[in-house]
Amino acid sequence: MRAPTGLRPGRARPFGVGVTFPGMEMISVGPTITGAHSPDERLEVASVAKVYDLLAATLGALQ
Repeated sequence: MRAPTGLRPGRARPFGVGVTFPGMEMISVGPTITGAHSPDERLEVASVAKVYDLLAATLGALQ
């Protein structure tokens, strides 16, 4: 199964879920990465904490 054209590989993972559950609303979140899959790949460390905080708050709200 190929992701739609224009999606970055790291952001395309939810695509398979969308095929299994048509019409499901989805989002994809993650830290800021530039130059992915190249020697110039960089991770913005500060963005990891933001994603963690968002995920923790979202999961906490589901309890």
